[in-house]
Order: sequence, then structure tokens, then C-alpha cells
Amino acid sequence: MPMGYQLTPADFEWLRQISAAADKASALGGVPLGVAAKLTGLGFVNWIGQVGLTISNEGRKALSARPVTPP
Repeated sequence: MPMGYQLTPADFEWLRQISAAADKASALGGVPLGVAAKLTGLGFVNWIGQVGLTISNEGRKALSARPVTPP
């Protein structure tokens, strides 16, 4: 992970939501710009034109390496 980036639990929750939407082949709206920029900058998600954000292989690896914590 590049220096200066620290993902919060909320960032991981957005990454999980983006992953779930991609698994269902549906779009996910409402991702805050700062979160989208951070996740894109880390290579965890990609912006694909009219599709929007989709999770990358790196994003899936980051989710699998992080245990799910209950709210």
C-alpha cells in the first residue's frame, strides 16, 4: 500500500459494497468522491465509463486479507 494511505473501516465497507455490486453485475451509486479517489489511487477499484466503479484483483486481495469485523 502506498505511503500516506490508511484505509479506515468505512473504506473497507465501501470496498465490500463495490465488490458485492460487481458480483451482482449492478452499479453502486453514492460512493463518496474521497473514498472513490483513495480506492482508485490504491488500485483497489477501477473506473469504467458508464459502468462506474468496479473492484480490481488487488481490491479482492485486500478484502480477503482483512477479516470482517462486526459493526
